[in-house]
Amino acid sequence: MNTTVDQLPHEGSTTANTIASSPAHQAYWILKFGFTVAPILAGLDKFFHLLVNWDQYLPGVVATISPIPGHTLMLIVGVIEIVAGIGVALKPRIFATSLPRGWR
Repeated sequence: MNTTVDQLPHEGSTTANTIASSPAHQAYWILKFGFTVAPILAGLDKFFHLLVNWDQYLPGVVATISPIPGHTLMLIVGVIEIVAGIGVALKPRIFATSLPRGWR
């Protein structure tokens, strides 16, 4: 079997550098960043309405059945989203697998 120059270890390269540069490792960090930042931003926007007025997305049936006002329900959802984003950042094995199952 022939060994090419690309297959030889580079000077100064370590196993940690090789793992960190692998596509799977890069994908992990991209997904972790996305699943951390997106819920936190969406949760914060429930309070500030900078991106969209989230109250309009609450179904009318939920608003009429619930004893809690619609805006307050959206604020509660915002808090849950912020907690989920922070949880994914700190404990991804717990929050990234358990929380979506419970949210359904």
